Amino acid sequence: MSTGPESTDIKLRGIRFLGLELKPGFSALNVTTVYMVMFVGGLVMSFMSTFLSYIVKSPEFYKVPQNETASIVGDLAFYSELVVFPCHLLLGSLMDVVGRKLPTTVGLLGCAVAIACIPYGHKVYPDLCLMR
Repeated sequence: MSTGPESTDIKLRGIRFLGLELKPGFSALNVTTVYMVMFVGGLVMSFMSTFLSYIVKSPEFYKVPQNETASIVGDLAFYSELVVFPCHLLLGSLMDVVGRKLPTTVGLLGCAVAIACIPYGHKVYPDLCLMR
């Protein structure tokens, strides 16, 4: 049995997937899952803008006049980005410590609860702003 550098290089190399050489312990499923979460996240974010414009002007929910809808939805997007940017900085550090699975799962569940609560708010500020 050889103990030279050639044998350790073989042990430290991972599999290749989509032109990427993965670290040992990572599989093609891990890479596919990350891409799928990013794809679905993008779809949900696109959906949210359209969804918010309809629910904000709906007389059953927030009753914002038609001429103010675009301004309100734009303000909500701005305020959500003010919160998202610092959260990404904190979550990056947290993921380095505890891994990606727990923070991603908790974050997605939190988003699902917030989206489900949107129709139950009565005022744009602070109800809808906090749920967004």
